[in-house]
Amino acid sequence: MLVTDSLDLRAHFGTASIEEVYIAQNEATADEWRARFEQSPAGVSHQTILRAGLALASRPAKNEAAPRVPAATQLATLMRRYARLQLADWMNLLLLLGQAPVIGLMIGFTYGDIRADFAELHAARTKEVIFLLVIAVLWCAGTASVREIVKEKSILGHETRIGLKLPPYLFSKISLLSLLTLAQTAILLLVVRHFTGLTGSFLPQFAVLALTSVVALTLGLLVSAGARSSEQAMTLLPVLLIMQAIFSGGLAALDGLVGWFSRVFVSAWWSLDGLRSSFDASLTHATYPSAPGHFQPPVLGTGGPLWLDLAVLIAHGAAWTAVCLFLLRKHQNKSVS
Repeated sequence: MLVTDSLDLRAHFGTASIEEVYIAQNEATADEWRARFEQSPAGVSHQTILRAGLALASRPAKNEAAPRVPAATQLATLMRRYARLQLADWMNLLLLLGQAPVIGLMIGFTYGDIRADFAELHAARTKEVIFLLVIAVLWCAGTASVREIVKEKSILGHETRIGLKLPPYLFSKISLLSLLTLAQTAILLLVVRHFTGLTGSFLPQFAVLALTSVVALTLGLLVSAGARSSEQAMTLLPVLLIMQAIFSGGLAALDGLVGWFSRVFVSAWWSLDGLRSSFDASLTHATYPSAPGHFQPPVLGTGGPLWLDLAVLIAHGAAWTAVCLFLLRKHQNKSVS
């Protein structure tokens, strides 16, 4: 599509600023926007130029090097642009932030005060609440990021041809989305602790859930990079989150091959393990009475070393980021060819 300046661009998309074009362009497909342009007066006047093949001038010649801009400069520019985009779509931003207190209130009103005189009952309620906390964090962070790349793929293809590097683009998304998901996590945890009386140390719980949110947003970006449309991305994400819930160990004990799979690929397993380490031994070792000679496992169970849980979560986030970058490079190669 050819436009003479930013005024033409804003007029074509019906926006007040250049940043809002990134939002407006998702309201129709590329073919629909192209058809609208070709039917406009500006589009008709450009038909002769288009037929002459001058549209190819927007692509750098093969022997012409794209302008070299340092990665740090690109990252700073992209972060400023992405921040303006998020603020421009302030209604969506409020909805994303509003998920956390709403989910926290639902958990709080459902369970009430989970503390009980019987350690077994207290442990059982705590196990259910921390499971819901992990799933809620995964959902909030995943939905915040799952459409952020797929909706910009057409623009991304053009910008990479004129010198944009993919790592700064991806890390601009991760850095700013992390601020959003950390805010969601803090609000969710504070609301749940207030209404349910969830015990345990706050800082370890927040550290585990904060890392979980970052891992979830990288997983959402991975889905976004691999999806062909926003609808496809939103269809794939719930499947992955349900997998996280089933294989987290919060619903059933996981042994054998299933247990191995959970420890390698399921971040929620390590999140729950990390949260367990924040509680007192009197709670984590509580067991139901059993018949003589029969072993009864703890209701809540003890977590492993907190540092190991955090390290694995970091490794998962790094792995999903690497796969996301691979998918972006694959898409870039296809757009160039």
